[in-house]
Amino acid sequence: MELDETRFFAEFHQSVEKRRQKDCHDRHIRKKSYEVGDQVLLYNSKFQKFPRKLQMHWLGPFIVTEIRDSGEVRLAQLDRVVLHGWVNGTHMNPFHKT
Repeated sequence: MELDETRFFAEFHQSVEKRRQKDCHDRHIRKKSYEVGDQVLLYNSKFQKFPRKLQMHWLGPFIVTEIRDSGEVRLAQLDRVVLHGWVNGTHMNPFHKT
């Protein structure tokens, strides 16, 4: 009987802690929204495994041509040549002209 009670309390406290961590994590997530025609920079994923100090980590700018509900984005170069495949919207940043 005591073992079942201990398991119950352990599962309960674990679920409370998971919920607290998820809430803390979700508060820090910034929602990125793009529209067709926006200019964006694309993260160069080869630097995830081999980071280099003085290398450019962002590619672009590119133009957003299509957006799916799931957050995937189709990009085109500035001369309107569409890139092959879809890109995850979280791997992009807005491009601001200087």
